[in-house]
Amino acid sequence: MSSSQSIRDSSHAGSWYSSSKSKLDGELEGWLNAVKTPVKCIGPESEGETIDQLPVPGARVIIAPHAGYAYSGPAAAWAYKAWDVSKT
Repeated sequence: MSSSQSIRDSSHAGSWYSSSKSKLDGELEGWLNAVKTPVKCIGPESEGETIDQLPVPGARVIIAPHAGYAYSGPAAAWAYKAWDVSKT
């Protein structure tokens, strides 16, 4: 991190997500590790198709929930595992 950047205090730790670093790390790792291929598509245009590779090559944008991790963590993990950050 450069000297011109600062770290903002977490305003929702202990309410929307765990205030324990080790517990939060374990939850995030668990949700991300639970995302396995092949992924079955569910959208009206892609129902029945599968995705065999994560991240999805060329996936430059994701839509991910961002409510409290207890509610959105597993769903958000799917979005972040699909995101192709190889060209950022």
